[in-house]
Amino acid sequence: MGKGRPDPDDELGPFGAAPFEEPLTEMEPSIIPQRPYAAMTAGGLLGGLLGATAGHVAVYGLLKAVPASSAWMRGAFGPSFFYGALSTALYYAFLGAGLMRGKRRFHGAALGLVVFFACFALPLAVCSRIEVYDQFARGIDYGWFSTVFGLLALSSGLTVWLLGAASEAGGPGFDATAGFGALAGAVLAYLAYGLLAQTFPALRAPLQPPGPLPPLARFVDGALSGAFTGLAAAFSAKLKAREPVWY
Repeated sequence: MGKGRPDPDDELGPFGAAPFEEPLTEMEPSIIPQRPYAAMTAGGLLGGLLGATAGHVAVYGLLKAVPASSAWMRGAFGPSFFYGALSTALYYAFLGAGLMRGKRRFHGAALGLVVFFACFALPLAVCSRIEVYDQFARGIDYGWFSTVFGLLALSSGLTVWLLGAASEAGGPGFDATAGFGALAGAVLAYLAYGLLAQTFPALRAPLQPPGPLPPLARFVDGALSGAFTGLAAAFSAKLKAREPVWY
């Protein structure tokens, strides 16, 4: 057409379709896992090792410095639980830091520490002060054992799920699928460690800290749990994003 009049065909692409203003060069970032297997596994493994070490050192230090600290938070009834609550909460604090990046490591550490300690130690502190509950627990087989083990399982499961969901395995934001993957990984690690402990008696964790350095059992348990948790969280995120799972 003439130079003074714009050609409407110039505004159209091939076959009369409007051209792309910007080329599509990448997928939506919210569905791309931000951390691959290696990073999540290494972060979980390192966090598990450091968490197991910190928990052991803290309990050993308290046991030597303040022997009566084992009864902290305990009422007139039930078993002592403070050392177990402290060591496990520290483990989840370091695991949470290992599954995050940058400044979010502090968020992960706080999440692991606070959630487990609040869900495990506080209910036991209340139950140990209620005489009626003590009579009920003593009236059934393994009453207090079931209480402690049940709260331990529930608190650990909730903490692992939250840490996996809040991790960066599935990208920014909260990913429930990664949380369920992390929970499945923790269960597999628990079973694997139990099998190893049955096969190799040296890997059975002692009830009391034998010295200032953690025994081999603590390292193996912490490393397995952390690595499996991080790996399974990343794997579930890839499944959700429908990405190849072999790299």
